[in-house]
Amino acid sequence: MKNRILLSFFVICLGGCCHIPNFGNATTRIDTPQWFANDSLQYTVKHITNITFDNNENNEIDLIGYLMVKKNDFRLLGMSEIGITLFDLYDEANKPLVTVKSFAELEKYDVLQNIAADIRLLFLSQQMIKNDSQVFIDKDNNTTYLRASDTWIAWKIDAQNKSRNITVGKCSTILKEINYELNDKPFFEKAFIHYPRMGIKIEIEVLEVEPRTISNKKFIPREISP
Repeated sequence: MKNRILLSFFVICLGGCCHIPNFGNATTRIDTPQWFANDSLQYTVKHITNITFDNNENNEIDLIGYLMVKKNDFRLLGMSEIGITLFDLYDEANKPLVTVKSFAELEKYDVLQNIAADIRLLFLSQQMIKNDSQVFIDKDNNTTYLRASDTWIAWKIDAQNKSRNITVGKCSTILKEINYELNDKPFFEKAFIHYPRMGIKIEIEVLEVEPRTISNKKFIPREISP
């Protein structure tokens, strides 16, 4: 109870001092949503990703992604169309990101941390929406779950209980926005990620989601294996 009171005070203060967006009227706690939840604790995802950098060089990267998820941890490989590994990331919950391998161009634009954060939001938000999230309902009956700290994260679900978008910001500034193109599969068909201040746009198309047992030998990089 004390933690909830402190969080409510913080959100009110954050809203008053920083003018965060209006997500509707605060409501009493309701059940944590099933945000693209997968019944399996272990699964793989094959997807196609396009990353566009809005700068004078007009750079663009197309890659094939292979994601392995075990509970709240994941390993992500990004490969070129001819199978060359551009990056290999291992992200264990609440620990620093491990870069097993990376492509120099991605290091130049410092996007690896953002890629890992995007993957966690896209596929593991179920674990991120805490029980102490603030809940709001707007005039169109959309429900928003707000988690606030130095930055805030808002998950929006529409009146039909479908996951619609995620917004990340600081005060009134939008740092990242994720929108979905949905289908009847376990996750989404496409995700569109926009970093307005960085001039980066990412489009992810899910090709296949497969529940499967993943061995630690394949999952954990040799550099940190016990």
